[in-house]
Amino acid sequence: MALVKCEHGHYFDDRRFDYCPYCRELETSDGDENSIGEMKTQYKPKLIENDEGSLTEFYGENVGEEEKTISIFSLRENNLLTAGWLVCVEGPEKGKSYAIFPGRNFAGRSDYMDIVFYDDREISRDRHFSVVYDPKSGKFFAVEGGGMTYINGELICGQREIFENDMLEAGKSSFCFVPFCKGDRIWK
Repeated sequence: MALVKCEHGHYFDDRRFDYCPYCRELETSDGDENSIGEMKTQYKPKLIENDEGSLTEFYGENVGEEEKTISIFSLRENNLLTAGWLVCVEGPEKGKSYAIFPGRNFAGRSDYMDIVFYDDREISRDRHFSVVYDPKSGKFFAVEGGGMTYINGELICGQREIFENDMLEAGKSSFCFVPFCKGDRIWK
């Protein structure tokens, strides 16, 4: 791990990030502030206590009231229940498992994805594919995204239901699908 310190005092691994993931501030080599579209982008998470007394994290300081879109994630009430896993059986991250939660799980190399594949550079950064667990039907689906993804050797076009031991292929990696929620074993 190669830890470096950004100008705001945050430490991060420069082998995994080209810029400080805490500030999300991109800089050009000559020191000018810059990011995509020549606009400075900076997100600073804050912890607040909401009406129910739970700690929440939000973004968007210095934004006018009419321009706000605030995403709230509960830090105390962790309602992310594991519904299944993808297990890498071939590729750069062989042996690693990735949890699947109820709802849509986006997969890619970006830290903002629900399922993150850091080492397979042939997998798209954002939304290469997604895995969906529908708690009402108890079914799992693989949904196409920005990259080529295969289930048992067949290309995903749209969405397709997946079953235990199905093989998903993306980039240089193959993943075995293992459901936790199946039959009578469901979260209530």
